[in-house]
Amino acid sequence: MKKGFIILSTCLTLSTLFSCNVFDDEVTILYTNDVHGEIDNKLSYSTVSQMKKNLQSQHKNVLLLDSGDHISGGFYTTYDRGKSMVECMSLAGYDAATLGNHEFDYNFDYLDNILKTASYPYIATNLYHTKDGKPTERYTDIGSKVFKFNYVSVGVIGVATPESISMCSPETFKDYTFMQDQFYESIQKEIDSIKNQCNYIVCMSHLGDETQDNEFTATKLAKNTSGLNVILDGHTHQIDKKVIKNKDEQNVLITQTGSKFKRIGKLTLSKRGATTELISENEKIDSKVKAVETKVINAVDESLKEEIATTKVYFNSDGKRESNIGDLITEGLYYYYNLYNPPKDLRVDVTMMNSGGIRYHDIKEETWSLRTCQKIHSFNNLEGILKISGYWLKVALEFSSRKLDKDKPEYFGGFQEVCGVTYKVDTSITPEFEIDGSGNYISGPKVPRLSEIKILDSNGDYQYLDESKDYYIGASTFVLGGGDGLTMFKNGIMVKEENLLTDYDVLVNYIKHFKTDGNKLPVISSENSPLREKYPNLKINYTDEGFGERVVLQ
Repeated sequence: MKKGFIILSTCLTLSTLFSCNVFDDEVTILYTNDVHGEIDNKLSYSTVSQMKKNLQSQHKNVLLLDSGDHISGGFYTTYDRGKSMVECMSLAGYDAATLGNHEFDYNFDYLDNILKTASYPYIATNLYHTKDGKPTERYTDIGSKVFKFNYVSVGVIGVATPESISMCSPETFKDYTFMQDQFYESIQKEIDSIKNQCNYIVCMSHLGDETQDNEFTATKLAKNTSGLNVILDGHTHQIDKKVIKNKDEQNVLITQTGSKFKRIGKLTLSKRGATTELISENEKIDSKVKAVETKVINAVDESLKEEIATTKVYFNSDGKRESNIGDLITEGLYYYYNLYNPPKDLRVDVTMMNSGGIRYHDIKEETWSLRTCQKIHSFNNLEGILKISGYWLKVALEFSSRKLDKDKPEYFGGFQEVCGVTYKVDTSITPEFEIDGSGNYISGPKVPRLSEIKILDSNGDYQYLDESKDYYIGASTFVLGGGDGLTMFKNGIMVKEENLLTDYDVLVNYIKHFKTDGNKLPVISSENSPLREKYPNLKINYTDEGFGERVVLQ
């Protein structure tokens, strides 16, 4: 049934298209990606639900699809670990979704249960169980689904990113594979299995397209397969649409809506081509879906309304350099382990926080509440302590700093903000590591970029890192367990694994211990830090000029 297909200019509006005769082969697809539970914006699940109903009332052929990252990674997903998000999606009438990396933030047992509550199918064409290292059955019940209307059929597949392994925890995926060794072949096989049943084939992809050095991207998916008409992408939070030639030199439209309901995508497929628009405003809502959203919003806001501090500092993070919010977070853990509640018989030398785990990037609030801290730490990761040699600590710092660039800064969620250590990065040296298809460290660097790596000692003085000495690292169990590709941490020993606090609790504790300056609430400032007296050399500086004092780019 599949016919020849062209892509009309993505700048062509739907109003232009509808000025022609509307044929029965036309399908409208509403799509979202990387919502992360942000349901208090101008757009939300109640919006997209009503959009679908309105189109159906006009007797349109309509599908509603999501490309992953909806049960975790945002402020309101903490309410019930994403269950309400799946409830909203079910009420909104989603027809299918794929799995983003944040769907794996909890564990597979939890994911198994939450997927069962959805009224729509999850499709991860390339995710399989393994036995003895070999793929067996697919994790999701189906690898594709064909939606049939009166005169047209649409095949839908879903592609999950292998980066989930490094972005979550490698241990989580010990019995699973994303088919990295047969990535495009496995997807092509599924496309071929349905192509004779469909007029069009659409892929819900959580691969991303921002960093072309990634082994698997939406662009590479288009170029290495044939039969796809559209890729509804996610993962890199872009607001984008473009056309790529597939392996048969046919056009494939790739589009993303950004993240956190910044946009809702509206795609029209017909034998005349494909058009898409990214919608930023829509006032009509579905009241039933809105009721669930309001329940979650009110419950979370009420539980986190306590005000805990004031500040005149603008805190922000862009994942391209050391940031003052990263400094504040890592200081909180340094304070907790070394002054507030120090473990017996050890001292934590360095604390870390992965930039991608900082979920509130642009903090202009003058009064901080518990809500502020929960928005920063919406994953509620547990904190732990790892004992590791100076050599492997140095390799970890090299690896996490590999994308830092003074002249061409690029967002990198795997960059580790630090406290207790300083170093310089020669950005003129090209970082060379051996990394697997999931983003995990194998070996390297061939040529080190870091110099003058110094660790703050118990006397408050910086000493050069000793590669033969053991150091204690405080960070989330996600990072210490090898997350963000830091598999070199497997060479260390976890020494603090019981009665762990979450990153959120550690940050709240730190902020509550800032000096008050005579006010009722603590004041967050460089001078008021509870670390200042004990560690005057710690480089606590939240002003813009203070950026880069711990991680200096050269």
